[in-house]
Amino acid sequence: MSEQWVGFGVSGDEVIVVGLLLNPAGPTFTVVEEATWKLQKGDEAPAYRVMFEKVVNYLVEKKFQHIVIKGSSANPKGMNLAHLKSAELRGVVIAAAAKAMADVKVIGKATVSKNIGKRNTDEYIQDDKFWTEKLEQSVLKKKSREVALFILMASKQ
Repeated sequence: MSEQWVGFGVSGDEVIVVGLLLNPAGPTFTVVEEATWKLQKGDEAPAYRVMFEKVVNYLVEKKFQHIVIKGSSANPKGMNLAHLKSAELRGVVIAAAAKAMADVKVIGKATVSKNIGKRNTDEYIQDDKFWTEKLEQSVLKKKSREVALFILMASKQ
């Protein structure tokens, strides 16, 4: 039986959402959901509340079996305000996912690079051939590939 997974990635003021149906007979998957949600403009607290409710409602409605969230990672160039704002929004998504469902995995980028294969995460994201082999009758935007890669790695644990 196929498993339904959803992944969330946060970049700036956006939440990237990818839903996958993993094929149990092979290493392929089908994209069932792909969206980008922008944080509403204005005061942060109400905007975070709206995003929190959106994530909870989405997960309750869709009933995915597994949730994967791209965690924070260190930046060798240092942290700036944009990184901190992304971390705040990521925390909102993590809390909302935990409210909607118990099976939530938060995974850092370094973990994916170490566990998915011999290349680093960015090399997989750019490799069109890799994605052509993994996708079943689906198209996946390049900015969604990182989230999908996190799901693939988590599904092997």
